[in-house]
Amino acid sequence: LAEFGRYSENADVARNRLGIEETALATASDTLNRVRELALQANGGIQSEESRRAIAQELQSRLQDLLSVANTTDGSGRHLFGGTLDGGAPFSLDAVGATYSGGAGVRVIDIAPERSLALGDTGTAVFQSLRTGNQTFAVNADTANTGSAHLTRARLADAAAWDDGSYTLSFAAGNYEVRDAGNVLVQSGPQVEGTGIRFRGVDLTLDGTPADGDVFHITPSAPQDLFALVQKVISLVQTSPADAAGRAQNQSGFFGALEELDAGLAHLSGVRGTVGNRLAAVDQAVEQVGALDVQAQELLSGLRDLDYAEAIGRLNLQMTALQAAQQSYSRIQGMSLFDFLR
Repeated sequence: LAEFGRYSENADVARNRLGIEETALATASDTLNRVRELALQANGGIQSEESRRAIAQELQSRLQDLLSVANTTDGSGRHLFGGTLDGGAPFSLDAVGATYSGGAGVRVIDIAPERSLALGDTGTAVFQSLRTGNQTFAVNADTANTGSAHLTRARLADAAAWDDGSYTLSFAAGNYEVRDAGNVLVQSGPQVEGTGIRFRGVDLTLDGTPADGDVFHITPSAPQDLFALVQKVISLVQTSPADAAGRAQNQSGFFGALEELDAGLAHLSGVRGTVGNRLAAVDQAVEQVGALDVQAQELLSGLRDLDYAEAIGRLNLQMTALQAAQQSYSRIQGMSLFDFLR
């Protein structure tokens, strides 16, 4: 019974901590959704310097909100996303994202016989498990581009054909060329605005007109945290290009950032799903332990709640019946056919 009591206490701890984590993840999702809205607002139509400044200021506030969520405590001074090193704030902002100082593992607690679960998720798993671009490859416009071509689609059309390599897409005289990292020509053809360019499983579409010598770089996705992503959006908003080439580069940057924000939202949703599964497991464990506790209580009651008067009377009756049976058996065993004839 003491063991079952400990399991129940652990279940309360797990339910409380996981509930706080679920709320924190919901807040992080709301924050990232607002960042996405602001990115769309900044990229849509013509923005004045004042409006861009206002959007950038709000994005800075949202970045601080995200940091606050990542450093959330469970009410007892332990940080939710600090892993096994949850005594101090696990995240601190830097110029290229955030530095994680928490533990690599998570605390595990027993909630039923032979059943345990993780009390949370590490900050690395929640906030630093994104990748750039579409999570497979990223496309970046070269900073020296002078044309108005900008990216409108970048998807993996054939995963089997993608070799995780680096490529350059360049334009000259109305044609395009795709070359690999060794400068070997992979594919070439006429450039038609709005028409897809497909190679090695990659499917790209650009709008606008590229200038001769314009280049786009296609590289494998690299690790990126949510903080670096928001900082990227802030940098794009703070950039106010005056010419068509600058605006095209800015639009390509926003396209990639919006892709990454969507991936970030999907990632947070996935983590929330695992937290919900663990909360359901806690409820199931509570039911299991409750049934075992009832059985143990009944057994204990049978051992200690004895009516001694009733029990002694029943014992005496059973002893009398046993003695009578023994006497009858001994008499019957000693009889023979001659005794019966006499």
